[in-house]
Amino acid sequence: MTRDTAWGLKHTSKFNRCPDCFAMLREEGQTVTERWLADWRRLGKDFPRYPNDARYPEPTQPPSREVS
Repeated sequence: MTRDTAWGLKHTSKFNRCPDCFAMLREEGQTVTERWLADWRRLGKDFPRYPNDARYPEPTQPPSREVS
């Protein structure tokens, strides 16, 4: 997922079992993954190493949207 989505999630988001919410998160995850894999394949050994801790750093500004 994108940083904005990750930081926009609330603790109550885990209770949202709405199919639309799952579909949105799944679609966004697939898009991010496809971009990551394409860059990895294109850059080869010059691709930045995948971090051991995949969390996004603390935001410097509030997220642009909230996902409930």
